[in-house]
Amino acid sequence: MPLSVSGTSVADDLPARGDVTVTLERADLVFGPLTFCAGFLAGDNCSTALVEWTDSVVVDTLDPTPVSVGELIGVSGTARSYMYDLGYVSLLVTTEPLELAAAAELDGSSLVLEGVAHIADDRIAWRYSTRFVQPADVERGVPIVRSRRDSGFERTLSDGDPITVRVDPSSWFASASFASLRQDEVCSEPGTTVCGGQVERRCSDGDPIERDCESEGLVCQPDVGCTDRILIEDGSQIGSAIRTAILAGVRPSFEGD
Repeated sequence: MPLSVSGTSVADDLPARGDVTVTLERADLVFGPLTFCAGFLAGDNCSTALVEWTDSVVVDTLDPTPVSVGELIGVSGTARSYMYDLGYVSLLVTTEPLELAAAAELDGSSLVLEGVAHIADDRIAWRYSTRFVQPADVERGVPIVRSRRDSGFERTLSDGDPITVRVDPSSWFASASFASLRQDEVCSEPGTTVCGGQVERRCSDGDPIERDCESEGLVCQPDVGCTDRILIEDGSQIGSAIRTAILAGVRPSFEGD
């Protein structure tokens, strides 16, 4: 079965938590491998796949143009569940996951996002990258994303029928609190740096030394100062919200002709 992947044409302003919107400038996600199963519950119950694709690819989730990536190989039948990884495969024989070529292409990441958060009158550039690896306390050898038993997924698989996996990043930020990227502080302790909106303030015993980040095309990172983009950490509220949305939220669609 010919397999393609594609992204989705999304709005310029995606909703985030609170009165904040996000404009995506880059949204690369590693997808694969992919397995379709006959049973209603993927995982251990899918000991024999109906069809599978054992490779991986970097998907530009902002580009709706389907890209051919290979073939799903197996037997005809009805699939009632699916499971997939995102560039890292959990192995039974070792605790270390197998990194696939597409993840290496993203310098060891499963996901790279860059965008701008619109908070009040500020435009705050940010970047987030992460790996999607099966946690150590979860059974090894099972893909990280599995369809839910009550998902209602069902698809007839026949030789030669094409499938396109379409990824839509629109809902990834609904629970993310980007407001935390904006700081509006005055100096209270010498030797520290704070942001007053997009003004960097280096605090001293006298008047603070101020620098207008926005006039230089930069953004003021809380407690750091002017920088090109704020790097969102994996364990932050924003990072956790995005990870949860991708692993447990809206799944890709599987489309035919």
